[in-house]
Amino acid sequence: MKRGLQMAAALAAIASIAACASTPPPQAEVATARGMIAQAAPSAERYAPEELRDAQAKLAAAEAAMAREENEKARRLAEQAAVDARLALAAANSERMATAVAEVNEGVRTLREQLQRRER
Repeated sequence: MKRGLQMAAALAAIASIAACASTPPPQAEVATARGMIAQAAPSAERYAPEELRDAQAKLAAAEAAMAREENEKARRLAEQAAVDARLALAAANSERMATAVAEVNEGVRTLREQLQRRER
């Protein structure tokens, strides 16, 4: 019985190693994450720096995992980096639009004040 369990554990370990070895490097996922970060960076550096840093950190971790041939982990991290970059871009666009709306509202307020002064 004990020998059977040892054999089963050994086979499971070999299967696990084989599965890891058969996972190809996630080059496409890493490239996608890099592209998303590059797209998000111009506005996210100003409006969503924390989200951008999260994406960059996950990309760096994905690249490190890929270098260690931990391809499944690298793929997961690269996909997370791309999602974080999309979040950074969306947050930056939202913040930028909120700033633009505030500026327009301030302009409208100023114009109203000028009109009220003229009416007096």
